[in-house]
Amino acid sequence: LESFISTILPFSSKGIRNKHCFLAFRLVYTLQFKNWNFAKIRALNFEPYSFAMCIKEHLMKTTLAALFLSFAFFCQGFSQTFLFEQKSFNIICGEESELNRPEGIAFTPDGKYVAIANADGNSITFYEFCGSNIPVFVLKGPETLLYYPHDISFSPNGEYLAVANRHGNVATIYKKYEDGIAFNLNPISIITNTSFHGIGAVAYSPSENIIALGDSYSNRVLIYSYTEEKYLKNPSCILRPHELCIADGLRFSPDGKFLGVTSHGNHSALFFERKPNSQNLFSPKPVNIIEGMDAFLKYPHSLAFHPTKDFLVISSAGGSGDVNFYQKEIKDERSYLSSPIQMLKILPEDISQAIERVYPEECGGKGVAFSPDGKVLGVCLPNIIGEDSIHFFREKQ
Repeated sequence: LESFISTILPFSSKGIRNKHCFLAFRLVYTLQFKNWNFAKIRALNFEPYSFAMCIKEHLMKTTLAALFLSFAFFCQGFSQTFLFEQKSFNIICGEESELNRPEGIAFTPDGKYVAIANADGNSITFYEFCGSNIPVFVLKGPETLLYYPHDISFSPNGEYLAVANRHGNVATIYKKYEDGIAFNLNPISIITNTSFHGIGAVAYSPSENIIALGDSYSNRVLIYSYTEEKYLKNPSCILRPHELCIADGLRFSPDGKFLGVTSHGNHSALFFERKPNSQNLFSPKPVNIIEGMDAFLKYPHSLAFHPTKDFLVISSAGGSGDVNFYQKEIKDERSYLSSPIQMLKILPEDISQAIERVYPEECGGKGVAFSPDGKVLGVCLPNIIGEDSIHFFREKQ
C-alpha cells in the first residue's frame, strides 16, 4: 500500500489512461468522503502533499483501497514510460570518496569528470566519470571561502566553476589551471550582497554571458552579467514572483531560452522565458508551473534539462520518488506536463521512512545532472542516517 501515491500520480494528462485512473480515484473519493472529518480537510487547505497523505491514511483503513490499487496498477502497466533504467549502474560512495552531505552535482562540459558539492564538508570533490571512488581533485580549505556549498555550475567552456554557498551568502568563482582538472583554490571573483539570505543555487547560461543565483530564503532569483573574469556587482535582472517560496535549485534550458527554478516551500517548479532585447532579460512571471497533486513533487530540490530531448528531471528532497521526469507539451514548447512520465525511487523505503520521521525534508534526492551527451543521469543522495552516495543511471535503449 506504500505505492498508493506513486501509482495514482505518474500518469500523463492525456488519453484514456488518465481518465480511467481518475475515474477510479473519483469512485473512492465519492464513497469515502462522507466519513471524513471535513474540518481536518479544510485545515489542510488542500496543500497537495498533506492532502495526499490524508487520503492515503484513510484508504489504508478500508477494503476499497485494495480494489482501487488493483485498478491503479492495471492502469500503470500501460502508462509508464521508461526513459532511464530504474537501477543505477555506477555508485560513488565509501569513506575514500570524501563525500560529506552531497547536495549539488555537475558534469564537466567534456563529460570526463563529475564534480560534487559537499555541504557539510565545505568542499568540492572531482571524480573521473565511471572511474575510481577516490577523488582526483578536492577544492577545499579556508582560502576557498566555501561555506555549505549547495550547488555548482561549470561555465560553458569548462574554464570556470561557480559555487553557491548557502551559509556564506556568497557565490564564489574559481578558475581552472591549464592542465588537468585542478582549480585555483582562491576564487577569482565573488558575488555577494548584504541583502542575500541563503544563496543556494547557481547556473551559467549556455548561450550568453549571464549567471543566475537562487537567493533561497529571499524567494528570488538574481541574474548577473559578466565578461570573462569580471562579474557585475549589481544584478541585471531580479525575478521575485509570488509563486516562488525558497529557490532551492535552478538551471537554464540547453538553448538558454528558459530558466527553471524549484520552489521548495510550495512543492512546485517555475519556468521563466528569456525576453530578447528586453531590459529585464526574463519574463517577470513564470510562463509555466509544474505543481499540484499529480505533479508528485515534495520539497523539490534541483532540476536538470535533458541536453537534446524535450524532458527534464526534478528531484524531491522530501522523498517522493526521489527523481521525476517531466515531458514537454507537444503543442506548447513553453510548458511541461505536470504528471511525471517516469519516477526513480532511489533510497530504500525503510531508510527513507526512518529519515522522514526525523527530517521530513531530507529523505529524498538532491542534486541532479545529465552528462553532456544526455545518456547518463547523476543523482546526489545524502543519507542522513547512513552512507552518502552518488548514483548514475543509464538512458534506456
